[in-house]
Amino acid sequence: TIFKAQRYKVWEGDLRANDTITISITYNVTLTATSWKMNASTSGSVDDVPPEFHYYMDEEWLISPRQVANLSAEIVGEETDVYTIIKYIYRWMRKNIEYRSEGADLRPCLETLDSGWGDGDDQAILFASMARAVGVPVSVVVGPVYDPDEDRWSTRMWNNVLIPLEEGGLQVATVDVAMGRFLFRDPYRITQWVSTGDGDDLKGIYDGWSYSYGYPGKIPLVSSTESYQTLRLRTEGEVKV
Repeated sequence: TIFKAQRYKVWEGDLRANDTITISITYNVTLTATSWKMNASTSGSVDDVPPEFHYYMDEEWLISPRQVANLSAEIVGEETDVYTIIKYIYRWMRKNIEYRSEGADLRPCLETLDSGWGDGDDQAILFASMARAVGVPVSVVVGPVYDPDEDRWSTRMWNNVLIPLEEGGLQVATVDVAMGRFLFRDPYRITQWVSTGDGDDLKGIYDGWSYSYGYPGKIPLVSSTESYQTLRLRTEGEVKV
C-alpha cells in the first residue's frame, strides 16, 4: 500500500495468543557508488533555496534547529553558500562528536550535542538540526546498510542535503557524518524511506512497524524483530573518491 508517497507492506490475518508469524521479503537490487564533485563556486546560497523546500528547515521529531541555532551560526560565520555551510558543520561534527554504538534509543539533537557522542542515527538527527538552523534543507534517510567487513546488515539513518546550484537547478546529495561520507554515497546502502518533514512520519518509521487488532478485549502485547540476510553478493569495479 502507499501512504504519504511511501510504499508499505501490509499483512492481514488471524493470530492466536502466543502465535508467531515470520514475514520474509526478498530484494534484488543493483547498488552503485555516487560522488558529487562540488565546491563553493558551483554551489548556490541559502537564498536560492526554493520556498517549497522550506519545510525541510523546520522543527521535527527530535530535530530542533532552534536549540542549536547559536552554535551553527558560530560554526558557519558569514558563509552563505550551501556547500561551504554543510562542509563546516560536517567537519565540526567529525571533530567534536564521537561515534558510539552503545545507544539503544534515538536521542534528541541537544542530548547528542551535550554528551559529545552518538551513534549513526543520533548524528543524522544532529546534522539535520544544525544544517536546518542556518537555512539548509536536510532530510533524514532510513534504510539497511551493509558492512562488508563483518558481512552483516543493519538499519540506520543518514542525510540527504538539498543544494541549489550557482548555474541554476538543484542537487540532492548524501551526507553520512558517522561513517565519514561527505557528498558520497557508498554502494552498500538501500534507501527505504526519506523523511517528509512530518515528525509523526519520522517517529513512525523509526518504530519500524505498526499493527491494528479487532479483538474487543485487552490490548494485545505484540513485539517484533527484524533481520537481514545476504543471499548473493557480487561486486564490480573500484571507487575513487
